[in-house]
Amino acid sequence: MEWFEIELDEQTLKDYPPDAQLCRLAELHGTDPETMMKRLLCENLTLPLEDRGDTAHKFHIAGHVGGLSPGPEPSSVMIIGRQAGEEEERAGKFFAGPCGTELRKGINHDLSGLYLTNVLKFRLPMGMKRIPADYLKFETPLLMQELALVQPMFIFLLGADAIKALLGKKATLTRYRSAVLDWHGAKVVCSVNPAQILYDPSLAAGFYQDARMFV
Repeated sequence: MEWFEIELDEQTLKDYPPDAQLCRLAELHGTDPETMMKRLLCENLTLPLEDRGDTAHKFHIAGHVGGLSPGPEPSSVMIIGRQAGEEEERAGKFFAGPCGTELRKGINHDLSGLYLTNVLKFRLPMGMKRIPADYLKFETPLLMQELALVQPMFIFLLGADAIKALLGKKATLTRYRSAVLDWHGAKVVCSVNPAQILYDPSLAAGFYQDARMFV
């Protein structure tokens, strides 16, 4: 999907307007904030992003339906993870490599036709555990636009950051696991991020159980 083919959801734009960093990027690209949002939703771009005054260039990956080009195409299923990884950077797509393999095993389905995205659409530096607040402010309006444009019926939240992004800062996996939740009419299931299984295989059984609830 090309950026000029989409129309941003106006109510979501009012509720989650572009932050100062996105406005600065728009100025650097010689465009307006809404056009910059459309480009970020539909294109993989290398961007100079700030965290507490320090600037670093990040490869920002747009959400996509599995098997299709980037962009918020309508899909009945949306899967939201934490951040892009090394394999995702190389492929320019989310849930590539071993993480995607675990996800496919869990849902017993390939990723074709499913909308895939992350809270953070680029990779954090090695060793950084928490997503900085500046990055969340930048990414949240994009994620909310994805939800409004994709209009999923089913949402699978993978990991604490995805759960908090959708259900609030106080939301936890412990609280919401093993339940089917409602989010603006969509059914929501929460689980660990499959990337964690690569480091702790004991998490696999619980993830597969959650995934069965989702499918």
